[in-house]
Amino acid sequence: MVNGLVVKKKKNGDYLLLAFEAARLDPANCAVLQAELKSELDGAPTDIIIDMRGIAYAVSPAVNVILDAHERCRAVGRSVVLVGLQPAVRRILSLSGLSSLLIVRDDLKAAEEFLARENHSN
Repeated sequence: MVNGLVVKKKKNGDYLLLAFEAARLDPANCAVLQAELKSELDGAPTDIIIDMRGIAYAVSPAVNVILDAHERCRAVGRSVVLVGLQPAVRRILSLSGLSSLLIVRDDLKAAEEFLARENHSN
C-alpha cells in the first residue's frame, strides 16, 4: 500500500487486471496510479481491465491518467476497460464528457466479453 492506494495485479490470459482499492483516487495517490499504468504500458502491449469497485471518488488528475492510458493502448490496438464504477466516479466521467470516450463495463465478465469481441475483430 502506497499513499492509501492498494494495487492488485493479475495477469489473466490476454489481459492484465488491475484493482485499485482506496476510498479516493486523489492527488496523494495519483502518482502511484500513474506509475502502475506506465510500467504496464512501457512493456509489451496488452489489454488492461481496471477494477474500480473500491474507488468511491476520483479527482481529475486521476481521470487524466486513465485517459492517457486509454489513448496509449488505443495507439497500439489495445484497450483499457473500466469496471465497477461507483456513482461518484461515473458522474465525474459523465460530466467531463469522458464516459462516451472511455470503455466502461459493469463487471469483469462484461469487460472480458468486450475484449474477446475486440480481439477477434482485429
